[in-house]
Amino acid sequence: MRKKWKLAVAAAVFVLLLSGCGKGNSAPFQGQQQEEVNKETEANVLSDQQHQELRRAAAAIEGQLPELTFEDIPAGEVEAAVSFFKDSYIFEGRKADNGYSYILGLRTAEENPLEDLSCGNGGQDSDYSASQFADGTFLLLEKGAAAYGISGLYDCLNEGMEGIAYMEDARERDVFLVPPAEEPFLRVRMVKDGVLRTEYLPLSKEKRQELFPEQYGAEGLQKSPVGDQDQVQKEVQAVQAAEEAETPGMENTGAVDLFENREDMEKNFMGHPEQEITREAMEFVKETCGFQADSLDGISEIESAGLTGNFETGTRTETLSGRAEMERLRELLGEAVLEDSPMNGRFPGRLVLKLSSGKELNLWLSDVSGAEDTELAVGNASFYRLSRETAESLWRLFGTVDGYRRYGNQIWMEMKEEQYSPDDGELTFILHNETGAPIQYILSPIIEKRTEEDGEESWIQVESIAGFCGFLTGMEGEEKELAVPWSGSFQPSGSGIYRLEIQVSPEPELRFAINAEFELAESQGEEQ
Repeated sequence: MRKKWKLAVAAAVFVLLLSGCGKGNSAPFQGQQQEEVNKETEANVLSDQQHQELRRAAAAIEGQLPELTFEDIPAGEVEAAVSFFKDSYIFEGRKADNGYSYILGLRTAEENPLEDLSCGNGGQDSDYSASQFADGTFLLLEKGAAAYGISGLYDCLNEGMEGIAYMEDARERDVFLVPPAEEPFLRVRMVKDGVLRTEYLPLSKEKRQELFPEQYGAEGLQKSPVGDQDQVQKEVQAVQAAEEAETPGMENTGAVDLFENREDMEKNFMGHPEQEITREAMEFVKETCGFQADSLDGISEIESAGLTGNFETGTRTETLSGRAEMERLRELLGEAVLEDSPMNGRFPGRLVLKLSSGKELNLWLSDVSGAEDTELAVGNASFYRLSRETAESLWRLFGTVDGYRRYGNQIWMEMKEEQYSPDDGELTFILHNETGAPIQYILSPIIEKRTEEDGEESWIQVESIAGFCGFLTGMEGEEKELAVPWSGSFQPSGSGIYRLEIQVSPEPELRFAINAEFELAESQGEEQ
């Protein structure tokens, strides 16, 4: 969430947060000098990396504002504006030719020093106002009028360096996240990695003529005598019908709109209902943005369905293939109603359907927390509306994912020790229950080891020597110390990072997995 406040107030609060923080003295010890040298070297390397990330972030922001020309803000002005934050951030200050200035800070402190600051806005262009993003990872100080639609960049900043990478990717594709001021453009809305994205594709005169040839009387749309509007309309409809037949599933559902300029979009934000998006334009959007509109119409029998839920607490996946479950899923999807424009910002559920026709269909489910109406994106850009009841039923069909969605931040576990040895007889951990009600758990452990190949992280299950027949056990309190057998029961493959997984049940017929990571050291025999 973006937090904004008047800098003068923030500064005063920040001083109070930092006041009274002193450093204690420690006695000299052998090797202290070398340790300090090592720490200084590590700090210098880290500082260089952080400055590179900061410059990269500033370049990504300016790359999305091509209508503005930027230059450095004098160092003295930057230092005066950030004096209360300099111990926790590094900064880059830039000003544009339209009077807008910004100072971007990247946090170097481990903790967020802005976490408890109150929010507000003085509303004076002469003073810098400050906003924090991604739990204080970025601090943005602004003065003057920002570009219209810059909130799209704020959303990216709130995703940390992943958001910066997305801005860079968009720029490489000649796509912008802020609408152009004067030239015509296509606005494209679609789901990418569970987030609703809005991208703007500027159109030169030549590109617009290529994508919308009928507007220029291009060949293939025969001209009719002036005044014979009925004949013109018939010819337009004939061309559109042919285009739709050639490209099934590419119909516009309000996810793509053409605007003459930024003012046109401001006046007609929901788009132009009478507007037709040509096949050429849809293909251009598909190629440039990865846009994929699909349909729920005519779905053949669903053979299997896999739902992956990505939540703040982690990720869970479940696959179903039973006939009764597939019929119920088909029934629920049949209640979806095609809508004109997307409304939800987050789509944490990715549903992959494998159909008997051999086709694989990707769908995205919006969050149901606090929403009256939820949505379903088919492909990533055909949006359907679901009632809250239908959406809840759809999530509940995948009990493992849904259980974690609803209880994953209330039921969790942590290892009692950070490090274990292959010689330890058992793995001890603490099970936490913050639901306010009794739960049950099953001690039928699964242990996995983290691996990495070509930069991709994955987990491989550790072979179990002993068999585990777990059963439901009740838990009344908020926490409980538990243990599972280790040495002689599993065969770990060397030192590294492992995780222990168990099942919990907060409701009848509802179970899901929780886990906790631990480090496995070398055994004493191996050390010798």
